[in-house]
Amino acid sequence: MSSKQQQLDFGILTFNFAVINILLPIIIGGFIYLIRPGSVLMFEWFKSIGIPGDWIVVLRNHLIIVTGTLPDWVGNYLPDALWMYSFSCFIGGLWYKKSRLFEVFWFSVVMTVGIGFEIAQLFQFIPGTFDVIDIITYLIAAYISRIVIGYTGRFYI
Repeated sequence: MSSKQQQLDFGILTFNFAVINILLPIIIGGFIYLIRPGSVLMFEWFKSIGIPGDWIVVLRNHLIIVTGTLPDWVGNYLPDALWMYSFSCFIGGLWYKKSRLFEVFWFSVVMTVGIGFEIAQLFQFIPGTFDVIDIITYLIAAYISRIVIGYTGRFYI
């Protein structure tokens, strides 16, 4: 790479940071959606990418024992917290110490998306049930991501 070419700067989004704080929460949240009772939009996504519904039913039937032992908040709120945490870590990590204005702007976009989904459910623009606790969950998850980013940033050179 010549000295005139710019190197891409991904903030603190190292491979390890991305796997632990972005990818893993999405996978865990998706897994929780799979094992919780009821049908969610995620099942439609599986169908659209060619994963047969029968596979999902078999997987859910084998994991039904696990779902009976988990507290309700795990199935109801943890997936929401995990996707908000993941999204916030991505945006916050990408903009870490680059531009405070852009960091605040994009963080606000993240929060608007999360809260917007809940409000859209309230007015039945999208399927789902409005829940103010989901909004509180988003705020807590985003705040935790800010703590993790700040802590991780101390070791970032």
